[in-house]
Amino acid sequence: MRVHVGPLPSRGVSEWIAYARGVVAERSDPAGDPATRLAPEVVEGFAGFLDEWEKVARASDTFLWDTEVDPEQIEFLALALFKIAVSLDSDPPPRGRAGRPLAGERFYRAFVNAFLDAMSAENRSLAAYAEELRSSWPELGD
Repeated sequence: MRVHVGPLPSRGVSEWIAYARGVVAERSDPAGDPATRLAPEVVEGFAGFLDEWEKVARASDTFLWDTEVDPEQIEFLALALFKIAVSLDSDPPPRGRAGRPLAGERFYRAFVNAFLDAMSAENRSLAAYAEELRSSWPELGD
């Protein structure tokens, strides 16, 4: 499925990527809370996107990402990201770690909506699932 994000200022993208890498590292730590620990395949999937987005953000002041992604991968990672968003929304950040960077909010909302829009365009089943996620996603429309 085709996923398109941007154009957006790369600075905000880079700040959000740095924040996300911290969250993924924290949630993949074997010594961390088992209830919020990410499965290795989720960590790998997020790391791949973060690496790709970082390259795009470094290459230009304007972030524009347009790519083909396997529908199953987007569905799988959208659910994992939704669960992370819900848990981060309900619990304050751990001591010593800031919340989501304000400069990255536009990118965060853009890529989440791009994932959900791509799912909606793929087929009816994914469209219904995407709308269910969208309607419950914390701070997505704020």
